[in-house]
Amino acid sequence: MARKITSQTLLEDLKTGNLSKLLDELKKNENIDIQIRDNYLSVYYRGGSLLKIQGKNSFVFDKFYFYTESDKPAKIIKKDDDECAKLQEQKDNLLKKIKDGKHQEFIKQATDQIDKWLKAHEKEESEREEQHKLLIENQYGKSDYTIIDIEFQVSELSDYKCTFPKEKPKKPRFDIIAVNKNGRLCVIELKKGLKALDGTSGLKEHYQCYNFSIGRNPQKFHEEMVDLLAQKQDFGLIDKCLKINTAPPEFIFAYSYDKEKENFTEQRRKFENIAKSIDKNIQCIIIDNDHKLKKT
Repeated sequence: MARKITSQTLLEDLKTGNLSKLLDELKKNENIDIQIRDNYLSVYYRGGSLLKIQGKNSFVFDKFYFYTESDKPAKIIKKDDDECAKLQEQKDNLLKKIKDGKHQEFIKQATDQIDKWLKAHEKEESEREEQHKLLIENQYGKSDYTIIDIEFQVSELSDYKCTFPKEKPKKPRFDIIAVNKNGRLCVIELKKGLKALDGTSGLKEHYQCYNFSIGRNPQKFHEEMVDLLAQKQDFGLIDKCLKINTAPPEFIFAYSYDKEKENFTEQRRKFENIAKSIDKNIQCIIIDNDHKLKKT
């Protein structure tokens, strides 16, 4: 589905209604990222889902953030009716703050709760923080690329739905959609650490999925991303100076260094060799310790 808000009621409320005040408060927090989805806003905090805004009285917050014990997995807790009822009550009380116009209180309590949850789930904390830092450090004017969307999944209903493989087409998800300094749209597949480079099958499959989806109908994808950028700029989520030129999108492999290995030069060489073995013309970029996307 398209990344766009088409509901006039929601648009008006986000621009001039009560939701505009909530949106203004969310934008003030540098640890919060806001993405446009199909007729709703998805709000992320430290890489995790903070809130979905579907309407002036329609919000989604994951009640399981209130369960911060690490001794039981979520699938067990979900079967405990009493525990779920307690979590639901806590969630309802939190969301009521939005409806009462107490936006700062909601943000403070919600982010504090997610901090507690992440502390109890250290693995999720590390992975989510990496994604968040990428978003923060690759804003307009801060690096060679400006990220305009993340986790972009090609829909089966899209004009560029994937036709690979022919027997059972996939629904590819691409990590990052960005615009480079020259205004060219880029579809970026991210690989983290040396283990992600074992063999070429995974990388080759991503490349084939691109060629048999966005790559076969780049104009329609280009139009959707131009519309997405315009709407994000209208909401004040991206600098209005950013423009997408008319060039077709470019597929890119990005590599994030395995920080437990010291030989970054050898990691980079291995990454580039594997990528070029798939297609010698594939563009490669590096994510250094500063989390900025950089041309190799």
